[in-house]
Parts: sequence; structure tokens; C-alpha cells
Amino acid sequence: MSSPTRIAKAKVVRPRKAANTLCRQTITSRESELDSARLVIVEAPAGFGKTTAMMQLAEADQRMGNAVVWITLDPDDNDVSRFLRVFSLALSQAQIHTAPPTEEGSRNADLADWIIGAIESSEHCTSVYFDNFEALRNPVVIDLIMSGTHSLPPGSRAVIGTRRQADLNLARLRARGELIEFGANDLRFSLTETQDYLLGQRKLTLNEIQIQRLHDSTDGWAAALWLASVALQNNADPDATISQFSGSNAAVASYLAEDVLAKLPERLRQFLLDISILNEIYPELCEAVTQCEDGPALLQELYRHNLFVQVVDEHSQQYSFHALFQDFLAKQLEDQDPDHRRRLHARAADAYVSQGRAVPAIGHRIKAGQSAAAIDLLLENLRTLLNDGRLRLLLRFIDELPQEEVLQRQSLQLIRVWCVAFTRSPREALTLIDSLDPDKGSAEEQANLLVLRPMLLGMVDEIDTAHELGLKAFEQLKEGHYFANAMLAQALTQTSIITGDHDAARRFVDNARGRFSQGAGTFGAVLAESAEGLMDLMKGHLQLATGRLRHAMAAFAASRKQDRRGITLAAIYLAEALYEAGELDEAAKLLVTYTPLVRDIGPADALISAHTVHARIMWGADQNTALDLLRELEDRGHALQLPRVVASARLQRAKFRLDSGDIDAAEEDIRSAENSYQWPDMNHRWYVGNDTLTPEISRLRLALRSGRGSQVIPQLRDALKEAERTQHVRRALKLRLLLAEALQDDKQRNLARRTLGRALQVVDQEGFVSTLREEGPKLQGLIRELQPEHAQAATQSTPAPAQPPGKAGFAIAGEIPTANMPNDPLTPKELQVLSLLAEGLSNIAISERLFVSESTVRTHLRSINLKLEAGNRTEAVVIARRLGLII
Repeated sequence: MSSPTRIAKAKVVRPRKAANTLCRQTITSRESELDSARLVIVEAPAGFGKTTAMMQLAEADQRMGNAVVWITLDPDDNDVSRFLRVFSLALSQAQIHTAPPTEEGSRNADLADWIIGAIESSEHCTSVYFDNFEALRNPVVIDLIMSGTHSLPPGSRAVIGTRRQADLNLARLRARGELIEFGANDLRFSLTETQDYLLGQRKLTLNEIQIQRLHDSTDGWAAALWLASVALQNNADPDATISQFSGSNAAVASYLAEDVLAKLPERLRQFLLDISILNEIYPELCEAVTQCEDGPALLQELYRHNLFVQVVDEHSQQYSFHALFQDFLAKQLEDQDPDHRRRLHARAADAYVSQGRAVPAIGHRIKAGQSAAAIDLLLENLRTLLNDGRLRLLLRFIDELPQEEVLQRQSLQLIRVWCVAFTRSPREALTLIDSLDPDKGSAEEQANLLVLRPMLLGMVDEIDTAHELGLKAFEQLKEGHYFANAMLAQALTQTSIITGDHDAARRFVDNARGRFSQGAGTFGAVLAESAEGLMDLMKGHLQLATGRLRHAMAAFAASRKQDRRGITLAAIYLAEALYEAGELDEAAKLLVTYTPLVRDIGPADALISAHTVHARIMWGADQNTALDLLRELEDRGHALQLPRVVASARLQRAKFRLDSGDIDAAEEDIRSAENSYQWPDMNHRWYVGNDTLTPEISRLRLALRSGRGSQVIPQLRDALKEAERTQHVRRALKLRLLLAEALQDDKQRNLARRTLGRALQVVDQEGFVSTLREEGPKLQGLIRELQPEHAQAATQSTPAPAQPPGKAGFAIAGEIPTANMPNDPLTPKELQVLSLLAEGLSNIAISERLFVSESTVRTHLRSINLKLEAGNRTEAVVIARRLGLII
């Protein structure tokens, strides 16, 4: 069986505009607002013309010069991998880019990066249309869309069409005037539009009274008006038809059954009902299902009479149902003959099997009642589906199967546990394990079950129990079960790091890439690099950590292995390392891409790091967005029952409160964080998300900002001594900076200078830009006063590249040879861009500050790099400082 990832072209092609489509005035009146909109939402029940309204908006976008990308969503798009493949196909269809990653070798991360890069690098602004948005239930997919929407370049936008209200957290977009909303009342036909539609588009002969009565009875509902117009064509008694017609859903259903379906020729009526089981309509499939030989002719006849189907692609004869009517037709078929409906599904399954398309075949097998065949097909394609990350699809199939058959197969129950753990909740998965028999099933299934519990316990932050059970499982696990060994190695590596047994952590990663996991060599190598990079980061070896994590990402990119959980964690911790090094743009891009992938499952440290680091990046440019990220983190902590996550969100918010001078609010947040989680001894815990985000450090910073710095000097010294003893170097750096500030407050100037100097040695050696910068203007002023040679280092946002060891990022003034001034001087606008770049602003923030598009900013940056002969933005800032172009 070939890979089950074929995507129907109909999903990424904008529907054809019908000849009798009416231009809606409510849309036209707001087209001028589109250029400032980042998101447009068209929300109304079925039959109100959402898709038609979106098509009118798309025409307006094209007139403005935007490239239009169209995606018609369906329930299968709740799988992240499928959604990203659909999105990449839609971009190619719209000619945004011509070379997406190949489907067989690509991973979710590759596709997400390619999509973001394609839109950012497009020479045109891009408008992405998501029709049938109500089909999405997976918060990861929804988060990907919303995160991407917030990061779209100026002039680009997302347009969402949905039948139901979506929980999208629109307050920020609404407050900024970047949101346009159309509701059901906006889409109702006015009396004038009703008249224009019936007389002008449908060519009916009606008087004003008849039009008014029909408008009143349908309440401006577009679908009902269309049905009424069908009934009134060639009708000898329009008054009688109008008096009997109502626009309610029940009346329309009755009308469809009695006046439309009943009046069709029997052969055409039955053909229409039979193909209603299909989500894609093309002649060969219709003929296979209905066992007729004139499918193309019947489809053409339905289309000619404007009966329920519309053309998607005329060349390939692909059609789709009008959204309002497919459910109605399917219900009519079920009521007419349930056995016949199951036979139709069986034929559809056979047709898809013959095409090598397992996913739709499994779905039709289940609906046909052929559960045994569906299970066989599912297990046959299990590895492909797992490698494609289609866990939600697998879970949906298992939930749709007869549960008595699922309970008889340990393999299906294990798949369910795995899918639940990574799509809904690790805690829910833990409850499902209790019903499984550890002695049942194949040896491989027993091995997988053995390691699931410690792995899941680690995901829900029950570290000590997870570690203890993991060690017991390690003793019992036999060689040869590569997948189970790889999972257990990952779990024990993480728990060993957190408990501070780093020698054990290295042994487990060696096992992962060595004799225990010969079938998962790449996974083991990447696990080793990620784990050691994580330890290096907390031990202060920033450059080494960054190199290891980059190597881990590159190894996965070159691998056919599909453990996205591993690559996601490496990406988030790489973003944290890049943040520390001042590479804010690259860090933010990684976080936008990968944070949604841990939103619903954790683990806790990945959630904390992803949100708090992103919030710190955003704080200088957009405080509302930073606080929104912390609110989301707190909400996820509550939802996942992870109290450390909740407490960490409050500690970071306390830091922001102090930055704003709100001492009382900061103290309240710290107290709340202390009460919401029973914090362990943090000197013996290596939580990467809480390396410098601890109640103790928060309390000490609060005392400093409250003018009580001299009082906490003994506590700062004790905390620093303990951090150094346990080799928490990054934490020690933070404490040393705070101690220098406290000593200065206590008038111990010389000691403050020496303390600060020792901290800046670490900064110099490793390039911890953000740790230095995020303590704010008071510390920066202290550096200017006590260590003037490092004054630039305290304020610049990125370290200088390629410096010799010991001078990475913070060269002392006068030690760098003066470069020659550029032959082509920078323009005033380029100097403005360069100055803002030196402040650490992102491209988007610069564009908003200068009131230009982000593409214009990129153009200026390319010109700046060319004139200064710089390899990147970091080097451009360093060269400009040498030349005295910026301060």
C-alpha cells in the first residue's frame, strides 16, 4: 500500500464563481479596510453565502495586488502533518513558491518553516483563505494558523470562513484595528439585494409585493432565496408558491425532499443520493460507487440544472457539493435504505484501495460496517500514519470502530493510549493504561506498554515517580525492542537531567544511540545532542549548547525518522539559547513554529520555556502580546494540571510588573506562584524552564527594586554560593548581576565593581546578551558607571560574531581595528533602520516604527549588508558601531 497522503486538488482551488452570483454591498463597503486588516472573519450559519462573500473578498485582494491562497478545510485537516501539506500545496497552487519540501522526506517542522519563509519572501503580499474553518477542532492546528496570522508581514492577511464562533482570542487584533468581522446579519440580503438577485440574476418576473413577501419569509437567507427562485422558475402561480414557502431550516428540508428531489428523474435522483457519501466527486469514483457507466453525463446534468453540485476543476471534471445540502442528502439516503448506504461505502472503500489510498479507504470500511477489514488496513498502514504524525486521525478511526472489537486487540488499545497521550492529555492516557494487561499481546507490545507509564509520568511533571519506574523498566527491558528502548532512553535522560544525575543522563543517551537502539540510531544521536545541549545551556556553555542544538536540528532534517516530539524539544531549547545570545528574530521564528506543537501535551519545561522566552522577546516591542503569552501559559497549566507551569507564568509576570514599576502587583504574583506549587529544593533540580525563573530569585529582585537591596546581600551571597556549588552557571550569572546591584545600593562600590566584572567575564566568554540586558536600565546604568568599557555590551541586543575565545560578543573598546568607511554611504532611512536594529527590534517592529512595510525593511537591510560588507544583521551592527555610524 502506498503512502496515504494524496490531497484532492479541490481543497486548494478557489471555487468557481457562479454566473448568477450577486455582488454583496456589505462586502464592497469595507473593501477599503482590507489593507490594514491582519485577519478577516466571515461567520454565519450554513446557507448564508460565506464562501461567496470570501470569493468577493479574494477578488478585492487580487485587485490590490495580493496573491490569494485558498484552502477548503475538512475534518482530516485536524492532523498537523496533513494540514501543513495542504497548506504547502495551496501555496504552490497560488504560485507563491515553486519548491516545497518533498512529501516523502519532509517533516512538520520543515513544512512549517517553508510556509513561513515562502510568505515572508514573496514579492507580493499574501492573503490566505481558510474556508469551512469549523471543521478544525485540533488546537495545535488552530494555534498554527493564529500564530502565523500574528506574524504575517504588513499587507498580508488571513481570511476565515466559519459556521460557528471560534475561540481565537481576538481582543488584541480587535483593539489594534487589525480585525474585520462579518456576521450573519451582515450577510443577510437586504430588500434591495433580494430584488436585484431575483429580478436581475435569476430573471424572474415578480412584482414589488411578491418580492417583499419572499424577502420577509426567507429573512434574507441566501440559500432559501435560491431555493425559492428554483421553485418559481416556469411557475404559473408564483403567489401560491410564495405563500407556501418558508425560509426556516425545517421548511427548506421539507421543500428539498418534496419539491426538488421528488421531481427529479428517478435515475438522477438515486445517483445524487448515492454519491452523497463521498467527500470528493469525480466521474471514475462516482461510477465505481453507483455502478453506472454514465457518471460524467449525470454530473454534468446536475451541474447544468444547478442541483447541489458545483464545478471545482472543469479540466479534470472534479465537483463538490454545495455545503448546505450534503448532510441533507446523506440523511435522506440513510432513512431510505441503511443497508444500501453501507454497500455504497464498501464500494467506495474498494475503489480507494485499488488506488492505494488507505486513509479514505479505512474511513469507508468503518462506515460500511467492515470493521475487521478496516482494522487490517489500519494496522497495515500504521507505520506510515505514525511517521506522518497522523495521531488524531488514528484516534478518530479507533473511536469509530466497534469498541468490543477494539477491546479484544491489545495493539489497538496501545495505539489509542499513544494517540491520546500526544493529542489530548497524557493524564488521560495514564488512566487508559490501567485497563491493559501487561502480559497480553506480542513481546513488542508488552515492551512498549512497560515504558509508557514512566514516559507519561515524566510528561505530567511527576519526575521522581517517573524516574523510579523508568529505572525498573530499564532493568526489565530486553534488547531488540528498539522503539521501546528509544522511548525509555528519552524519558530517563530527561528525568536524570532534572534530578541532577547528569552522568546517568549521558549513559542513557549513549544507550539510545548504541547497542540498545540499533534500529533508532539517528534518534539516539539527536537525543544525545539535545540532552547535552540542554545541560550545557544551564552550565553556562552557551556557544557549545547552541552548536549542539543546531546539530540536533540538522540531524533530524537529514533523517527519515519522524519523532517530532524530539525535534520540537530541541527547537524550543535552541530558541532559548538563541534568545540568550541576542538572536531574537531567529528565536522568535522557532517559537512561533514549534510552540503550538507542545501546547496540549507539554512537557512542562518545554511549555514554560516556549512561552516565557517568547514573552521576553515581545516585552520591549509589544507588552500586550507578552502578557497574552503568559495568560496562555497559565491557562495551559490549569488545563494540563501542571501547577509548575501556572506558577512559572506568574513569576514571569511578576518580572514584567517590576519592569513597569508596579511593586505591589509583582509581589502579589510572586506570592501566588509560591502558593500554587510546592517548589522543591531548586538547587537540586535542573528544570530548564526554571533555571533563572525561581521564587527565590524573584523575591531577591523584588527586594532590589523596592529599595531594599542592602538587606538581601547575605541571601544573594548564599544563593550564589549554592548555584556555583551545584554548577548552575547560568543561574549563578543572574545572581551575580543582582548581587552587584545590591552592593552598589549598599555603597560598596569597589566590591560591586569586582562582582560585576566577574559576571561580565562569563558574558564575554559565552555571549549571554539577554541575561545582561533583561535586568533593565538600572543594571545598564551600573555597568556604564562601574565598567564603562562594557557600556555598549549592556545595551546592544546581539553579540559580535566570530571573535576569538574570551572575546566572543563583547570586545573592549579600542581592541577592534577600525574599518574603512563604505564607498556607498548609507541613506538617512538606512541609518534609521540600522539604529532601530541596534536596539534589538524585529523587522516587524521596525516597520511599525517607521510606518513602512516589512518587505521595505528587508530591502533596506539587504542594502545595508551590501554597503557595509556584512554577512548578517549582527555583523552589520558591529561594523556600524566601529565606524561610528550608530552609538
